[in-house]
Amino acid sequence: FWRARSADDRDKLAAYQTLYETLTTLAKLLAPMVPFTCEAMYQNLVRGAHPNAPESVHHCDYPQPVAETDTAVMSHMDVALRVVKLALSLREGSKIRVRQPLSRLSVAPRSKEDVAALQRYEAVILDELNIKKLEIVPDATALVDYKVRENRKVLGPRFGKLLGQVGKALAALDPASVARAVQAGKEVTLTVEGETVVLQPADIFVEQQTRPGLAAAEDGGLVVALDLEITPELKREGLARDMVRNIQELRKTVGLDISDRIAITYQTNAASLVEVFQTFGGYIGGETLAVRLEAGPAADGQEIQLGDAAVRVKIEKIG
Repeated sequence: FWRARSADDRDKLAAYQTLYETLTTLAKLLAPMVPFTCEAMYQNLVRGAHPNAPESVHHCDYPQPVAETDTAVMSHMDVALRVVKLALSLREGSKIRVRQPLSRLSVAPRSKEDVAALQRYEAVILDELNIKKLEIVPDATALVDYKVRENRKVLGPRFGKLLGQVGKALAALDPASVARAVQAGKEVTLTVEGETVVLQPADIFVEQQTRPGLAAAEDGGLVVALDLEITPELKREGLARDMVRNIQELRKTVGLDISDRIAITYQTNAASLVEVFQTFGGYIGGETLAVRLEAGPAADGQEIQLGDAAVRVKIEKIG
């Protein structure tokens, strides 16, 4: 919401409209249970802007659910949420915070519908995960390798001495195709000594091996992989985000109002942090409502530790 105003910024306008609709509807929904608070919200949000509206929230019709639903939106958003959930679990497992940008998220979709969902919500997914690029790959084999083998405990009593031949026949098949069949709960057909053998999904073990440099996860056949390489450029951007978080905490500490503009003075001997301020000064200033950001003496400021480097930051209220 603090993004600079622009008459053609439809995204920001949509955010304001969505927030307004949410708050006014919530006030009507909760009015029977929280009458005075909801009345105050209604008077501020509705009557303050629309004098001809009902005099009280308690005079309004109770909100009704929308009868029609957009199933395509719901289905596409479900795919987007699955991708985000898988990618966040990969970040957590790799101990890479969301504030640290990553270069690439690769997804192997299950269907054309998944592709449409990824294309529709690409910007939302990337923003939520703090990733630069979404890559849609045609097949999961571009992200992971599969190994398949027979479940000897289950198949041993059934095939006896032929178990070794069953294992060889299974190993001769394309492991990715076998893995897809098993994941879909389908049978796998083999030929053993001229005879047709049908294996059930429970008869086969599937092992997934992620390609070097990637972290991958799967949910119902939807495969997601993160490129874990953190380049110097990405590291600097991550430090800039950390800097913003620390300055926001500093604003709270000194008791600034959320809308107060500030001037930032920073002092550091770390060349890496100087480069962060020089490269991402506009971003840092925009996020923290700083109208001025400059290097200089900051002995009376607060020291912020970012990785192996430290910077002393002083903020002053403007106006």
